[in-house]
Amino acid sequence: MYQGQTEFLNKSIATPAADRSGMNEVREEKVRVWPELVLRETIATLAVMIPLFLFSIYVAAPLEEVADPSFSMNPSKAPWYFLGLQELLVYFSPWVAGVAIPLIVVLGLMAVPYLDVPGGSARPGAPYPAAGRLGLLFGAGLALWLLLTMVGLYFRGPNWGWQWPDGTPFRMEGNPVELAWLPALVAILYGAGLLCSRLRRRADGPAASGRLRPLLVHFLILTGLIVFLKIVLRNILDFLR
Repeated sequence: MYQGQTEFLNKSIATPAADRSGMNEVREEKVRVWPELVLRETIATLAVMIPLFLFSIYVAAPLEEVADPSFSMNPSKAPWYFLGLQELLVYFSPWVAGVAIPLIVVLGLMAVPYLDVPGGSARPGAPYPAAGRLGLLFGAGLALWLLLTMVGLYFRGPNWGWQWPDGTPFRMEGNPVELAWLPALVAILYGAGLLCSRLRRRADGPAASGRLRPLLVHFLILTGLIVFLKIVLRNILDFLR
């Protein structure tokens, strides 16, 4: 035994109970790869794959006829996993619907673990803080995407017009409402709400220093509000005419 090891052992034995309990807490936060982590991943994989396997057995997915260059279908629908994007092109320009919005969604999902959302509650031992409002935003975005997919699949007919699932067209007259002023209005109202909230916090107590993370969170929330409100308001106004 080396000379320094004796002193180290004596110090470790004389370590206070509080320090040793803290070390134990740190050790308890770790999870073994086998069997805890691998078992949970296996169960999650089976829970997803078994319903998909049964769905593929009992639900037919026949291929359509060979494409004919001399004939163009009306409507010409994309595969189901792109129908939400095709429906989004009804409400926004191709650059916004096909490039800007998907890019913001992908970058926002990548940034979720690094965004410290005010008001988010973290579970003890969780690797990242709870997303809070940002998690609700992306959950609502996923629900909206599924809704757009269902609309494009069952409620779009010739010339991409509204129709019932049995093929009966809706009676809608006139050009669709564009709502070009909506993004600016939503941005102004959202900015006014943030300003009032910040002034109220200053009146109640010292304001927190500015950070980049809250700006990114507010940008994602504002983008989601603009997309959601434009889709909903345009459809409501079109059906009320």
